[in-house]
Amino acid sequence: MPSRPQPAPRKQAALQPTKAPAAPPETARLAAQNATLRSLVEIYDRLTGAALAGSNAAAITSLFAELIAQPVTLFDPALAPIARADQGRARAPTPLVDDPSVKQILASVEAERRPLKLPALPGWSDLPSVFAPVLAGDETLGYLMTLVDGSAGDRSELVLLASQQAATVCALAIIRDRAAADTANRLREDLLAGLLLTHQTDEAETRRRASLLGYVESRRYRVVACALATAPEDDPRLLGMRRRLLEALGDTLRTIAKDAIVVARTNELVALVPEEVAEPQATPGALNSAIDRLRRSYPQAALAAGLGALCTDPTEIAGAYGQARRALTAALRFGRLGRVTSFEDLGVFRLLLGVQDPGELRAFAERVLGPLTEYDRKHGSDLVSTLRAHLRHNGSLQGAARELGVHVNTVGYRLQRIEEIGGLDLGNADDRLGAQLALKIVDGI
Repeated sequence: MPSRPQPAPRKQAALQPTKAPAAPPETARLAAQNATLRSLVEIYDRLTGAALAGSNAAAITSLFAELIAQPVTLFDPALAPIARADQGRARAPTPLVDDPSVKQILASVEAERRPLKLPALPGWSDLPSVFAPVLAGDETLGYLMTLVDGSAGDRSELVLLASQQAATVCALAIIRDRAAADTANRLREDLLAGLLLTHQTDEAETRRRASLLGYVESRRYRVVACALATAPEDDPRLLGMRRRLLEALGDTLRTIAKDAIVVARTNELVALVPEEVAEPQATPGALNSAIDRLRRSYPQAALAAGLGALCTDPTEIAGAYGQARRALTAALRFGRLGRVTSFEDLGVFRLLLGVQDPGELRAFAERVLGPLTEYDRKHGSDLVSTLRAHLRHNGSLQGAARELGVHVNTVGYRLQRIEEIGGLDLGNADDRLGAQLALKIVDGI
């Protein structure tokens, strides 16, 4: 039987790769959530391990920045930077507490007590950020700010969640560091109290205490006393931070004045600042700089400072502290805030400090200058400023005229009106002294 013809072999089509079906949106979402969760667990584990190992707040800030690959800054409650980890990127400038937008953010964080996402803010950051409060119970220890740039991709939610844990771990580190610092500070305070208050009659014991504090007898020191002058009704939150603000001032002073011995007490900061023979103004300058730095971070911090005489021996510390305290009292009483008041510069007006009631001083100034002040207010005249210039130039009409930018005859006429309206005899030494004291009280010495 003839064989049946076989059909020609079919040409096999090339195999085409089969396209996997796209994952349902729900599956993709779950996968992303799982990835975020795994990253979050790793971050939690690493941060917790660092806390258990005793890392300080700066080390934890650096570790957190490394884990999320974003710039992180830890601020204190006054928004002064405690630690920065920039991750090789440009860092944001330090925000100012009195900036309206910053005030609003702080109010929101205080109310929410959780991390908040922030948009780019002019003058603060050109990038979005996550701003997390560092809390210990009802106390705000600081703030953790994480910039979120384009490299974060869709990890911004991870940054938000991780910031909460990072802030918590920072709080633990700050509390631990604070406890250690408080213990050391109490020991220094006990040593200092023995030098400042007890007036040791045993010279050897005085030298021993001074040496334990770090006093070097071959150097000269100035004693400084600082206090916060803000009234409770002005800023209750600030008063709650009184001790911490004084400690911050002490930290700043240490960075400016090398080898300064600084002790924060309950209501004041006491410092022994080394002074070089060639730089007699170094201590007031360093202290003014430290006060200015703190006020830039917290403008409401009304600080006053008193400066005692130079100490060339440990046995002189108690006396110099007494002078610094009297200068501080004068500064607080007469409104000399934000700058140093030196005991040496008070001159004869140290006697005013013997008056216990500031109201008596104000009443005295009102009796002497009240009629002149009222006349100036009603007539737009310059009798009080003319009296001040006249006394400052020791009765010289020409000197007062040059200061005031008027003719000598004008000064003469105004002095006549001052005597008539104020009931003063400027040729009488007692009247001149009374007017000078009243002006000093009004001007805050």
